[in-house]
Formats: sequence, structure tokens, C-alpha cells
Amino acid sequence: ITTIEPAFSIIAFICRDIFKQPVLLLMSVFAVLSIIFKTKAIKIYSSFIFISFLLYTSDFLLLHDYIQIRTGVASALMLFSIQFIKKRNFKLFFIVFCCAVSFHYSAVLMFPLYFLNSEKIKINNYIYLLIVFYIFAFLKFNPVILLKNFPIEYINVKVNGYLNRGENYSANIFSAFFLSKLIITILLSLRINLLSGKNSYFILMLKIQYISLFTLLFFSQNLAASMRISEFFGVIEIVLFPEVINLFEEKHLARFFLLFLASFWFCMRIFVYHNISW
Repeated sequence: ITTIEPAFSIIAFICRDIFKQPVLLLMSVFAVLSIIFKTKAIKIYSSFIFISFLLYTSDFLLLHDYIQIRTGVASALMLFSIQFIKKRNFKLFFIVFCCAVSFHYSAVLMFPLYFLNSEKIKINNYIYLLIVFYIFAFLKFNPVILLKNFPIEYINVKVNGYLNRGENYSANIFSAFFLSKLIITILLSLRINLLSGKNSYFILMLKIQYISLFTLLFFSQNLAASMRISEFFGVIEIVLFPEVINLFEEKHLARFFLLFLASFWFCMRIFVYHNISW
């Protein structure tokens, strides 16, 4: 298996050999694809479209559509595929899944999402798992090392790349950035009946958000792996977190709260995480 995804190779070839614009046009194509699918997803899932766009531009636009361009398209397709999970349409889900993998091989991680129950959630189990994964993080367990000699060449290359880039760094599981998202997730979990009645995608989105939190904790001893995997699933926040508004009687206060969070996350991306190279 080649280490360069087929979609990237094809688009790069067209930009370089046909249009003679190997960098600018390539970046633009990936950004446009990512923005299109994220926009479609926001219109389908979000109860508060403007707030979703605010969270998207403050947290994931710079990360995915300017830096991690392949991951940006793959995560956008993952987000877009949620409707097919909800509708139990495996054919369309699998088509989108294959497209996502063609942009970034790490999108294979989205396949198990299809088997999530979108109608029910045992929230206590997710809280218990959260505690378990925090324990793994405290014990400094590093699952990436277990894959160091994996027999599949592509996985072996990726794992060693993560080890080389993150061997001296671990994710900060008590950072304000992570804890703010954790608190919002738990806050939403307290009113599942109310919120699932207002948004039919709520339970499924909440489960994916918990997966994002779990993966950051589980892989926390390797900064590159933990952030990459967690942020791939974490894009769900742009359509999930606006549901906070439905928890408040005073909607304008909730909007102000989310505006403050969006500003905080934007500043964190610019001034704290800007120098982290994946």
C-alpha cells in the first residue's frame, strides 16, 4: 500500500501537470472540498447554523483547511456520513467512507461509527469509560508503542512517524482547551432526553464526541497521535456544541457563552497550538 492517498495523488497530478499550479491550486481544491462538505453537514445537523459556523471558523477552519488539508476533507466526509448512519443506509455510508479513506488513510477509523446506536445511549457507561481512559493517561500507558513493529508497512511507517514526532511530548489532559470541551460534553449529557427531542442526531453526535475525548486520553502519551485522532472525531463539536443553547431559557446568554468559548479556542489555536507540527 502506498503511503500517499490516491485522491491526493490524482489531484496533485492535475494541479501540477495540467494547471501548472502544484501548491496554491492544490491547497485551494482541498480547502473548498472540506468547506463544502462541512457546510452541507452543518445545514443538515445543526439546530443553530450561525453558531455552528462560528465554532467551525474559530476552531477547525485554520487547523483542517489551512494546515491538515487531507485530514480536513476526510473529517468533512466523516461528518457528512452521519446522516447515513442515522438512516441505516450502509451503501451510501460505505461510498462516503471510501472517499474519505482515499483522502486520508486514517479515515478507516470512522468505519465502526456505523454500528453505533443512534436512538439510545447508556450515559453511565460513557462516564465510566471516561474515568477508565483518564486512569490510562495517569498510568502513562502508550498504545502506539505496541504497533511499532506492525507487519503492514504503511501502519509501521505511520506509527514510527508518530513516535518520532511525539516521543518527547504528551497531551495535556488538564489543559483549559480540553477541559472546556469535556465540561460542555458532560453538561449536554445531563439533558439527553430534552436535547434528543429537539435534534434527532443528538445521541449519535454525543457518542462521537465521547470517542474524541476517549482517544485523546488513550493516546495522550503521544501528542501527535492523540491530537490527530481526537481532532478527526472532534469536528463533531461544530454541530453538537450549539445544542447548549437549548439548555438555557435566556438564549442570548447561551449564544454569548458560546461566542466567548469560540474566541477562547481561536486564541488557543493561534497563540498556543500554532507551533505544533504534525
